[in-house]
Amino acid sequence: MMPSKRSSSRAVDENDYGLSPLELQVIALVAAGFTRKESARRIGVSEYTFQQQLKNLLGKLRVSNPLELVLFALNHQLIGKIRIPPQNAA
Repeated sequence: MMPSKRSSSRAVDENDYGLSPLELQVIALVAAGFTRKESARRIGVSEYTFQQQLKNLLGKLRVSNPLELVLFALNHQLIGKIRIPPQNAA
């Protein structure tokens, strides 16, 4: 019996890391370089809530800072599959 072939270049399903749609949006916003204030506004949460989401995400993926988070997302093909939320009307 041959071992199953699994492509190492396939895009990672968000469930491979247990990431929620909100966590994927946080990654996209950090990668795009938005400030915490702008990022929070785009996803409709307070700046504090955004910061807590980011902190929890860093722990969940065992990375130390936002740069490592973005590098992790790039290396695991998470960035190309998430959409940056549009700017909400004020």
